[in-house]
Amino acid sequence: MNFDDLFTLFANQNIIGLFFKTFAVIFSFLYLIYSLVIFKQTQVMTKTLENDSNSFILLISLIQIIIGLALVFISLLLI
Repeated sequence: MNFDDLFTLFANQNIIGLFFKTFAVIFSFLYLIYSLVIFKQTQVMTKTLENDSNSFILLISLIQIIIGLALVFISLLLI
């Protein structure tokens, strides 16, 4: 995106679309960071507490990371 495209975007009164796309990208990166932190905390918890459901909890954490990656990919496609 060069400067002329940015000027055209502002000139066409498409500021709401730009705000939505920017929010989507920022939110998806924040969610990905959140899911990575939760996964790391889950790994520490499974090392501390030994339980039968540790693998299930790790699976849920991995699913969160996959959802976070999908959100980043989708939000980058919106731009």
